Amino acid sequence: MKKLQLLILFVALLFVAKAQNSSIFVEAESFTIKDGWVVDPQFIEQMGSPYLLAHGLGKSVQDAETRILYE
Repeated sequence: MKKLQLLILFVALLFVAKAQNSSIFVEAESFTIKDGWVVDPQFIEQMGSPYLLAHGLGKSVQDAETRILYE
């Protein structure tokens, strides 16, 4: 999970550095390539949104990926 969080933070920082007057919010559950990650909706009422969860059963899973188009 830390890899995914670091990836999201890195991408967000790149966009902040490029366009300081705008914000970009990327929801992890909308990633196009989830690989071993699954959307977990069990806490939608508490969190306001589902999140990605790695169900690798003790094994590492591939990183989730997505592409962000910024104009």
